[in-house]
Amino acid sequence: MQTADMTPYPLSMQLGMKRFHGHLFLAPERLYFVCSKQGGAWAAAIGQGLGGLVGGAIAAAAAPKPGEAPTVVDETALQQAVAENEGSLVMDATQIEMIKHTLWMRIIRWNGKRFGLPNGMGKPLKAALGQWAKEHSVKTKGLG
Repeated sequence: MQTADMTPYPLSMQLGMKRFHGHLFLAPERLYFVCSKQGGAWAAAIGQGLGGLVGGAIAAAAAPKPGEAPTVVDETALQQAVAENEGSLVMDATQIEMIKHTLWMRIIRWNGKRFGLPNGMGKPLKAALGQWAKEHSVKTKGLG
């Protein structure tokens, strides 16, 4: 398993009537969504509910300190965070059918399910995810 320094991108996803708030991490062959809060429209604070290495990485990314090295998050830590946080997902690139972010529709189709993105994606996530999808031959629309 490859070790990589991965950036946490804030994201809210919705499946049916359930909303999940957390962070998306782009790994070499998969996407990790680590859920920090389930429920209504108000997003959780950055890193809320996440402990250890992943929570520390999210907090570090939100408020970097000059001269300090970034915290490294690897896939092993992300797999553990997914297992410990209900609503979290691991999406293999081969199972992602489409990622769409247009004016009218914002979704990720994965493993036969359609996850809505009620708050959309920020520009940094759109750019990074667009490049990641291109490298993995995942169909996209509106990512650039």
